[in-house]
Amino acid sequence: CALALYLYRILWLAPETVRRALRRQGVRGPPPSFPYGNLADMRQAAAAAKRTRGAGDVVHDYRSAVFPFYEKWRNEYGPVFTYSVGNMVFLHASDPAVVRDVCLSVSPDELGKSSYMKVTHHPLFGDGILKSNGDAWARQRKLIAPEFFPDKVKVPTPTSSSHILRTL
Repeated sequence: CALALYLYRILWLAPETVRRALRRQGVRGPPPSFPYGNLADMRQAAAAAKRTRGAGDVVHDYRSAVFPFYEKWRNEYGPVFTYSVGNMVFLHASDPAVVRDVCLSVSPDELGKSSYMKVTHHPLFGDGILKSNGDAWARQRKLIAPEFFPDKVKVPTPTSSSHILRTL
């Protein structure tokens, strides 16, 4: 009985408390199902998007191709909404004003990458800038930032691009 109550609290009550607090602030989202959250909705949207696209179609807007459920929910709930994956509640914000307010009111250490995915992605990404946080991220960002100055990132001129094509 105690185990059942503990699981109920962890898997449903705690996430529902977060969702309820966000709803009081005017942030809505798709209703989750127990215990998977909105995973079924995500799969349905992905399958529907796959059916409407042809196999050889070129998609220029990757967001609607890779994350069709975000487009669906953005159209239904607006630029700020919540969704759940299992017992984790996520806040999706695509409104620039909201993103700016969050970035200004939260310390940079709190906005890092998720720690639960570090273990699974470590063999692929290592401790690189894509998966690091805090001081490690800042150090790596400082090292690579000079490589992105405008004088180092130049669009090939017609002369260099024609030379490249001739060598191919």
